[in-house]
Amino acid sequence: MERNTRWTFDMTDFQEVQFEMNVLCDSTVFRYKRPSIASSETERVILAGNDSSIYVLNEDAAVRAPKMYDLTTIAVAPDSEIVFGIQDMTVSEGDSVAHSITSESGLKIDNYGNATHYNLRVYLVGSESDTLFHHQQIEIASDCSHKLIPDWRVYEDSLLLMVDQGMTGVFTDSIMLSNEPMPFICGNTDAREGVDIDDVVYLIAYVFQGASEPFPVEAGDVNCSGGIDIDDIVYLINFIFQSGYLPCDPNGDGERDC
Repeated sequence: MERNTRWTFDMTDFQEVQFEMNVLCDSTVFRYKRPSIASSETERVILAGNDSSIYVLNEDAAVRAPKMYDLTTIAVAPDSEIVFGIQDMTVSEGDSVAHSITSESGLKIDNYGNATHYNLRVYLVGSESDTLFHHQQIEIASDCSHKLIPDWRVYEDSLLLMVDQGMTGVFTDSIMLSNEPMPFICGNTDAREGVDIDDVVYLIAYVFQGASEPFPVEAGDVNCSGGIDIDDIVYLINFIFQSGYLPCDPNGDGERDC
């Protein structure tokens, strides 16, 4: 995407239940995803090239319902990449949310509308040892900004979150988020509640279309083979539709084998 250029994407007539778009903007990569989208919806996303920002709007008066999306943002630096994963962000009708990379390679989230929440994943790639940060259900108030500042040299296994209540341009509060353990359910490839057909669709997209990997990746190795391929898709389909063995229990003895 050309620098200092504003782009507006209006998309309609969706043929699939999932929608994903990838945009390279300066030294930032955005991967925007709707895990569930109806063919009748109208999707609007705005990219502002001057400040590496993406705006997600819910202007679909015909649907008149909140929409949920995921956003992966990769901030590319000379010696590292910081990957921010925002998942299950809900935007009410008439509201919008902006995501911007800051000068210190942090992520700023501006919530223009009702209070909502999001799940967070942050990776530091390219350092001596890769770093993973994970936190669930972070509340963001109405008309509020969050600024996520990752600096593990200072905070070790924590992440500083600055809060601007009312979006006045001044951050008046801060929260230190501690790294949470990464629990997962084998077969729950999309990191949402339960194991169902959506997890099969997610795994198919990963194996055949190069889409996002399961998080954590171990959740997709349902047959305990040490990798993820078509056999895991077949295994998961058998479990869901034919009462096959539980994910991660290929021996069928009720004990997890991987």
